[in-house]
Amino acid sequence: MTDFSEEKWQRIKFLAARLQAIKNLLDSFNQEDNNQPFTEEVQNIKTQLEAEFETNLDELLKLIDDNKNNNNHARNETNNH
Repeated sequence: MTDFSEEKWQRIKFLAARLQAIKNLLDSFNQEDNNQPFTEEVQNIKTQLEAEFETNLDELLKLIDDNKNNNNHARNETNNH
């Protein structure tokens, strides 16, 4: 397991929960979409949720990648000494 700080773990858990909630909302919208067309207002909400999903996913992946890069850098420093 990687060595995430407590702050990063809390942020990861928050982002993961947020992603799941947004996914559930989008799934709900998609089920409704099959039954009836969206009004423009509802379509705007769906578009905003999709954008939020992507933003949150990008932040989560960046947190993980930053930690991975920091761990690799620390290992390289240790191996060089």
